[in-house]
Amino acid sequence: MHELGLRGLMFALALVPSGSRAASTPAQAPASTAPASTAPASATTPPVQRPIGAPSTAPTTATPAPTLTSAPLAPADTADATPSPPAAETSAPVGGDPGSVLVPEPAQPAAPGLAEQLLGPSVNQHPSTRPTATVPTEAESAAEEDEAIAAMYRGLYRPGSNPGRFNVVVRAAYAVAGSVDNTVSGRLGLLSADLGQSFNKFGYALTLVAQVGSLDRVADGQRTQTVALLGGGPTLSLGRLALLQRGFLDLRVGYDFLVGPTRRVTDGVAQSDGVRAPHGPRLALNMGLMSNPARPRRLFHGFGLSIGYQALLGSFRGDLPVTNVLQFGVVYWGG
Repeated sequence: MHELGLRGLMFALALVPSGSRAASTPAQAPASTAPASTAPASATTPPVQRPIGAPSTAPTTATPAPTLTSAPLAPADTADATPSPPAAETSAPVGGDPGSVLVPEPAQPAAPGLAEQLLGPSVNQHPSTRPTATVPTEAESAAEEDEAIAAMYRGLYRPGSNPGRFNVVVRAAYAVAGSVDNTVSGRLGLLSADLGQSFNKFGYALTLVAQVGSLDRVADGQRTQTVALLGGGPTLSLGRLALLQRGFLDLRVGYDFLVGPTRRVTDGVAQSDGVRAPHGPRLALNMGLMSNPARPRRLFHGFGLSIGYQALLGSFRGDLPVTNVLQFGVVYWGG
Protein backbone atom coordinates (compact mmCIF):
# COMPACT_ATOMS: atom_id res chain seq x y z
CA MET A 1 0.00 0.00 0.00
CA HIS A 2 2.75 2.35 0.86
CA GLU A 3 4.67 1.35 -2.26
CA LEU A 4 1.69 2.29 -4.45
CA GLY A 5 1.39 5.67 -2.76
CA LEU A 6 5.06 6.47 -3.32
CA ARG A 7 4.89 5.63 -7.01
CA GLY A 8 1.78 7.79 -7.42
CA LEU A 9 3.55 10.75 -5.85
CA MET A 10 6.53 10.41 -8.13
CA PHE A 11 4.20 10.15 -11.14
CA ALA A 12 2.44 13.32 -10.10
CA LEU A 13 5.71 15.20 -9.77
CA ALA A 14 6.73 14.08 -13.22
CA LEU A 15 3.54 15.53 -14.69
CA VAL A 16 4.15 19.00 -13.21
CA PRO A 17 5.56 21.43 -15.90
CA SER A 18 9.26 22.03 -15.73
CA GLY A 19 8.89 25.83 -15.74
CA SER A 20 6.74 25.87 -12.60
CA ARG A 21 9.07 23.45 -10.92
CA ALA A 22 12.06 25.64 -11.69
CA ALA A 23 10.26 28.71 -10.34
CA SER A 24 9.19 26.90 -7.21
CA THR A 25 12.76 25.87 -6.53
CA PRO A 26 14.77 28.75 -5.09
CA ALA A 27 17.84 29.71 -7.17
CA GLN A 28 21.07 28.82 -5.61
CA ALA A 29 23.39 31.78 -5.02
CA PRO A 30 27.00 31.64 -6.07
CA ALA A 31 29.18 29.73 -3.76
CA SER A 32 31.16 32.78 -2.81
CA THR A 33 31.15 36.45 -3.71
CA ALA A 34 34.49 37.20 -2.09
CA PRO A 35 37.34 38.40 -4.28
CA ALA A 36 39.52 35.77 -5.92
CA SER A 37 42.57 36.94 -4.07
CA THR A 38 40.95 36.15 -0.63
CA ALA A 39 39.57 32.70 -1.60
CA PRO A 40 41.81 29.69 -1.15
CA ALA A 41 43.59 28.54 -4.30
CA SER A 42 41.83 25.11 -4.25
CA ALA A 43 38.21 26.36 -3.68
CA THR A 44 35.60 25.17 -6.30
CA THR A 45 31.83 25.53 -6.57
CA PRO A 46 29.84 22.29 -6.04
CA PRO A 47 27.64 21.26 -8.98
CA VAL A 48 23.95 22.20 -8.96
CA GLN A 49 21.71 19.40 -7.57
CA ARG A 50 18.94 18.45 -9.97
CA PRO A 51 16.20 15.78 -9.54
CA ILE A 52 16.64 12.55 -11.28
CA GLY A 53 14.68 12.30 -14.48
CA ALA A 54 14.50 16.06 -15.07
CA PRO A 55 14.35 17.18 -18.68
CA SER A 56 17.70 17.86 -20.31
CA THR A 57 16.49 21.13 -21.82
CA ALA A 58 16.50 24.32 -19.83
CA PRO A 59 15.19 27.80 -20.58
CA THR A 60 17.54 30.01 -22.52
CA THR A 61 17.34 32.60 -19.77
CA ALA A 62 19.01 30.38 -17.27
CA THR A 63 22.64 31.22 -16.58
CA PRO A 64 25.08 28.63 -15.33
CA ALA A 65 26.45 29.29 -11.91
CA PRO A 66 29.95 30.77 -11.85
CA THR A 67 32.76 28.60 -10.72
CA LEU A 68 35.95 29.57 -8.86
CA THR A 69 39.23 28.38 -10.27
CA SER A 70 42.66 28.66 -8.78
CA ALA A 71 45.50 30.41 -10.70
CA PRO A 72 49.17 30.69 -9.70
CA LEU A 73 50.37 34.11 -8.63
CA ALA A 74 52.49 36.11 -11.13
CA PRO A 75 56.22 36.43 -10.36
CA ALA A 76 55.72 40.17 -9.79
CA ASP A 77 53.28 39.47 -6.89
CA THR A 78 55.76 37.37 -4.97
CA ALA A 79 58.38 38.95 -2.71
CA ASP A 80 61.11 36.45 -3.53
CA ALA A 81 60.71 36.62 -7.29
CA THR A 82 64.04 36.76 -9.16
CA PRO A 83 64.40 38.89 -12.35
CA SER A 84 65.03 37.06 -15.55
CA PRO A 85 68.54 37.45 -17.03
CA PRO A 86 68.95 39.92 -19.93
CA ALA A 87 68.53 38.55 -23.40
CA ALA A 88 72.15 39.33 -24.33
CA GLU A 89 73.53 37.11 -21.58
CA THR A 90 72.57 33.71 -22.94
CA SER A 91 74.09 30.51 -21.74
CA ALA A 92 74.85 27.23 -23.40
CA PRO A 93 76.09 23.91 -21.99
CA VAL A 94 79.79 23.32 -22.35
CA GLY A 95 80.52 20.60 -24.90
CA GLY A 96 76.85 20.23 -25.88
CA ASP A 97 76.14 17.79 -23.03
CA PRO A 98 72.73 18.40 -21.31
CA GLY A 99 74.29 17.62 -17.97
CA SER A 100 77.21 20.01 -18.38
CA VAL A 101 77.72 23.27 -16.52
CA LEU A 102 76.10 26.29 -18.16
CA VAL A 103 78.58 29.06 -19.02
CA PRO A 104 77.16 32.51 -19.86
CA GLU A 105 78.10 33.80 -23.28
CA PRO A 106 79.83 37.24 -23.31
CA ALA A 107 77.79 40.11 -24.64
CA GLN A 108 78.85 41.47 -28.02
CA PRO A 109 80.35 45.01 -27.85
CA ALA A 110 78.22 47.70 -29.35
CA ALA A 111 79.42 49.45 -32.49
CA PRO A 112 80.98 52.89 -31.79
CA GLY A 113 78.79 55.86 -32.53
CA LEU A 114 79.60 58.85 -34.72
CA ALA A 115 80.79 61.00 -31.80
CA GLU A 116 83.08 58.22 -30.57
CA GLN A 117 84.50 57.72 -34.05
CA LEU A 118 85.26 61.44 -34.40
CA LEU A 119 86.37 62.31 -30.87
CA GLY A 120 87.67 58.97 -29.59
CA PRO A 121 86.49 56.59 -26.84
CA SER A 122 86.93 59.23 -24.13
CA VAL A 123 83.87 61.14 -25.38
CA ASN A 124 81.63 58.70 -23.51
CA GLN A 125 83.52 59.16 -20.25
CA HIS A 126 82.84 61.66 -17.53
CA PRO A 127 85.18 64.69 -17.71
CA SER A 128 86.67 63.76 -14.33
CA THR A 129 87.65 60.29 -15.60
CA ARG A 130 88.84 61.21 -19.07
CA PRO A 131 92.58 61.00 -19.74
CA THR A 132 94.17 64.40 -19.36
CA ALA A 133 96.37 65.59 -22.24
CA THR A 134 98.37 68.75 -21.90
CA VAL A 135 98.10 71.14 -24.82
CA PRO A 136 101.57 72.45 -25.74
CA THR A 137 102.04 76.17 -25.83
CA GLU A 138 103.05 78.04 -28.96
CA ALA A 139 106.64 78.29 -27.75
CA GLU A 140 106.79 74.53 -26.99
CA SER A 141 105.35 73.67 -30.40
CA ALA A 142 107.89 75.91 -32.12
CA ALA A 143 110.72 74.35 -30.11
CA GLU A 144 109.61 70.82 -31.02
CA GLU A 145 109.37 71.77 -34.69
CA ASP A 146 112.84 73.31 -34.64
CA GLU A 147 114.28 70.23 -32.96
CA ALA A 148 112.70 67.95 -35.57
CA ILE A 149 114.11 70.05 -38.42
CA ALA A 150 117.56 70.14 -36.82
CA ALA A 151 117.54 66.36 -36.38
CA MET A 152 116.59 65.89 -40.03
CA TYR A 153 119.44 68.09 -41.25
CA ARG A 154 121.93 66.45 -38.88
CA GLY A 155 121.20 63.10 -40.45
CA LEU A 156 121.37 64.61 -43.93
CA TYR A 157 124.66 66.53 -43.57
CA ARG A 158 126.49 64.37 -41.03
CA PRO A 159 125.52 60.70 -41.45
CA GLY A 160 126.65 58.16 -38.89
CA SER A 161 129.06 56.48 -41.32
CA ASN A 162 131.09 59.78 -41.48
CA PRO A 163 132.19 59.47 -45.11
CA GLY A 164 135.03 61.63 -46.44
CA ARG A 165 133.80 63.83 -49.28
CA PHE A 166 135.58 66.09 -51.70
CA ASN A 167 135.47 69.71 -50.52
CA VAL A 168 136.20 72.86 -52.50
CA VAL A 169 135.95 76.49 -51.41
CA VAL A 170 136.58 79.31 -53.87
CA ARG A 171 136.95 82.91 -52.70
CA ALA A 172 137.13 86.12 -54.65
CA ALA A 173 138.00 89.12 -52.49
CA TYR A 174 139.32 92.65 -52.35
CA ALA A 175 142.30 93.08 -50.01
CA VAL A 176 143.66 96.17 -48.24
CA ALA A 177 147.20 95.97 -46.79
CA GLY A 178 149.15 98.09 -44.31
CA SER A 179 152.26 97.57 -42.19
CA VAL A 180 152.67 98.25 -38.50
CA ASP A 181 155.39 100.87 -39.18
CA ASN A 182 153.28 102.66 -41.81
CA THR A 183 155.83 102.04 -44.56
CA VAL A 184 153.75 99.53 -46.55
CA SER A 185 150.32 100.07 -48.07
CA GLY A 186 148.52 98.62 -50.99
CA ARG A 187 145.39 97.21 -52.60
CA LEU A 188 145.12 93.75 -54.14
CA GLY A 189 142.57 91.59 -55.87
CA LEU A 190 142.52 88.05 -54.42
CA LEU A 191 141.43 84.72 -55.83
CA SER A 192 141.91 81.54 -53.76
CA ALA A 193 140.77 77.94 -53.90
CA ASP A 194 140.80 75.35 -51.10
CA LEU A 195 140.93 71.78 -52.42
CA GLY A 196 140.57 69.03 -49.83
CA GLN A 197 138.33 66.61 -48.02
CA SER A 198 135.58 67.18 -45.46
CA PHE A 199 134.30 64.92 -42.67
CA ASN A 200 131.50 65.35 -40.17
CA LYS A 201 133.43 67.61 -37.79
CA PHE A 202 136.66 68.64 -39.51
CA GLY A 203 138.30 68.99 -42.87
CA TYR A 204 141.64 69.68 -44.48
CA ALA A 205 142.67 71.28 -47.73
CA LEU A 206 145.52 72.72 -49.76
CA THR A 207 145.01 76.40 -50.54
CA LEU A 208 146.17 78.06 -53.75
CA VAL A 209 146.37 81.88 -53.66
CA ALA A 210 146.82 84.49 -56.35
CA GLN A 211 146.84 88.20 -55.41
CA VAL A 212 147.40 90.83 -58.05
CA GLY A 213 147.72 94.58 -57.44
CA SER A 214 150.15 96.98 -55.89
CA LEU A 215 151.90 96.61 -52.54
CA ASP A 216 154.14 99.69 -52.12
CA ARG A 217 156.83 100.34 -49.55
CA VAL A 218 158.60 103.67 -49.01
CA ALA A 219 161.69 103.60 -46.77
CA ASP A 220 164.96 105.61 -46.73
CA GLY A 221 163.81 107.60 -49.73
CA GLN A 222 163.38 104.49 -51.85
CA ARG A 223 160.15 103.12 -53.21
CA THR A 224 159.58 99.44 -53.99
CA GLN A 225 156.46 97.93 -55.48
CA THR A 226 155.26 94.32 -55.31
CA VAL A 227 152.82 93.65 -58.13
CA ALA A 228 151.65 90.12 -57.16
CA LEU A 229 151.66 87.52 -54.39
CA LEU A 230 151.46 83.89 -55.49
CA GLY A 231 151.56 80.71 -53.42
CA GLY A 232 149.48 78.86 -50.89
CA GLY A 233 149.62 76.52 -47.92
CA PRO A 234 147.76 74.02 -45.71
CA THR A 235 144.30 74.76 -44.35
CA LEU A 236 142.10 73.26 -41.62
CA SER A 237 138.33 73.72 -41.57
CA LEU A 238 135.16 72.64 -39.74
CA GLY A 239 134.25 70.22 -42.51
CA ARG A 240 130.54 69.43 -42.73
CA LEU A 241 130.04 70.81 -39.24
CA ALA A 242 129.86 74.17 -41.03
CA LEU A 243 126.55 73.17 -42.64
CA LEU A 244 123.66 74.58 -40.61
CA GLN A 245 120.31 73.51 -42.04
CA ARG A 246 119.72 75.93 -44.94
CA GLY A 247 123.05 77.74 -44.63
CA PHE A 248 126.70 77.37 -43.74
CA LEU A 249 129.16 79.10 -41.42
CA ASP A 250 132.69 77.92 -42.12
CA LEU A 251 135.82 79.01 -40.25
CA ARG A 252 139.12 78.21 -41.95
CA VAL A 253 142.66 78.59 -40.65
CA GLY A 254 145.80 78.22 -42.72
CA TYR A 255 149.37 79.33 -43.29
CA ASP A 256 150.54 80.72 -46.61
CA PHE A 257 153.95 80.83 -48.22
CA LEU A 258 154.02 83.40 -50.97
CA VAL A 259 156.40 84.82 -53.54
CA GLY A 260 156.12 88.35 -54.85
CA PRO A 261 157.95 89.87 -57.85
CA THR A 262 159.18 93.33 -56.78
CA ARG A 263 160.50 96.34 -58.65
CA ARG A 264 162.22 99.59 -57.62
CA VAL A 265 160.79 102.85 -58.85
CA THR A 266 163.29 105.74 -59.22
CA ASP A 267 162.28 109.03 -60.84
CA GLY A 268 159.30 107.30 -62.43
CA VAL A 269 161.45 104.55 -63.87
CA ALA A 270 160.78 100.94 -62.72
CA GLN A 271 163.69 98.53 -62.35
CA SER A 272 163.64 94.92 -61.18
CA ASP A 273 164.40 94.46 -57.49
CA GLY A 274 164.23 90.68 -57.17
CA VAL A 275 161.57 88.58 -55.47
CA ARG A 276 160.13 88.85 -52.00
CA ALA A 277 159.00 85.70 -50.13
CA PRO A 278 156.48 86.75 -47.47
CA HIS A 279 154.70 84.23 -45.24
CA GLY A 280 152.14 84.27 -42.48
CA PRO A 281 148.92 82.86 -41.02
CA ARG A 282 145.51 83.25 -42.61
CA LEU A 283 142.00 83.25 -41.16
CA ALA A 284 138.75 83.25 -43.18
CA LEU A 285 135.12 83.23 -42.11
CA ASN A 286 132.73 82.11 -44.88
CA MET A 287 128.95 82.33 -44.52
CA GLY A 288 126.04 81.89 -46.90
CA LEU A 289 123.00 79.90 -47.97
CA MET A 290 122.82 76.36 -49.27
CA SER A 291 121.32 75.48 -52.64
CA ASN A 292 118.57 72.79 -52.50
CA PRO A 293 119.53 71.48 -49.04
CA ALA A 294 116.40 69.40 -48.38
CA ARG A 295 117.41 66.26 -50.28
CA PRO A 296 120.44 63.95 -50.20
CA ARG A 297 123.22 64.96 -52.57
CA ARG A 298 126.73 63.79 -53.33
CA LEU A 299 127.95 67.40 -53.17
CA PHE A 300 126.18 70.24 -51.36
CA HIS A 301 126.50 73.74 -52.81
CA GLY A 302 126.47 77.08 -51.01
CA PHE A 303 127.02 80.72 -51.93
CA GLY A 304 127.72 83.64 -49.64
CA LEU A 305 130.16 86.21 -48.31
CA SER A 306 133.69 85.91 -46.98
CA ILE A 307 135.69 87.97 -44.49
CA GLY A 308 139.37 87.20 -44.09
CA TYR A 309 142.54 88.34 -42.42
CA GLN A 310 146.14 87.54 -43.21
CA ALA A 311 149.33 88.56 -41.44
CA LEU A 312 152.60 88.69 -43.36
CA LEU A 313 155.22 88.18 -40.66
CA GLY A 314 158.19 88.91 -42.87
CA SER A 315 159.99 87.65 -45.92
CA PHE A 316 162.42 84.81 -46.39
CA ARG A 317 164.08 86.90 -49.07
CA GLY A 318 164.27 90.64 -49.15
CA ASP A 319 163.06 93.13 -46.62
CA LEU A 320 159.38 93.35 -45.64
CA PRO A 321 157.96 94.49 -42.28
CA VAL A 322 154.98 92.87 -40.56
CA THR A 323 151.95 93.64 -42.69
CA ASN A 324 148.23 93.23 -42.02
CA VAL A 325 145.88 92.33 -44.87
CA LEU A 326 142.06 92.55 -44.63
CA GLN A 327 139.96 90.68 -47.21
CA PHE A 328 136.28 91.13 -48.18
CA GLY A 329 134.57 89.13 -50.92
CA VAL A 330 132.27 86.36 -52.06
CA VAL A 331 132.60 82.62 -51.61
CA TYR A 332 131.41 79.33 -53.07
CA TRP A 333 131.28 76.31 -50.74
CA GLY A 334 130.94 72.79 -52.10
CA GLY A 335 131.30 69.54 -50.21
